[in-house]
Amino acid sequence: MKTPPTVKTSQEADDPLMTPTQAADHLNMSAGTLEEWRRRGDSGLRFVQVTARTIRYRRSDLDAFVAARSRG
Repeated sequence: MKTPPTVKTSQEADDPLMTPTQAADHLNMSAGTLEEWRRRGDSGLRFVQVTARTIRYRRSDLDAFVAARSRG
C-alpha cells in the first residue's frame, strides 16, 4: 500500500526542517553543542525527533530561541 503524497502548508514551506549541522550554522555554534543540549534537556531549544536517530530543527524554533535570550 502506497503512502499518499503529503502536501505542505505555506507555513511548512516557509519553515523547513533543518539538520543539526544546518541549525548549528544558523546559530553560529557547533553541532556538538546542540547535541549536548538535547542530551541534557535543559536548554529550552525545541527539536523534532523524526526517528530514533534523526533529529531536525525548525527555523522558527531557532529564531524564537535566540529572541528569548536577547537582552537590551
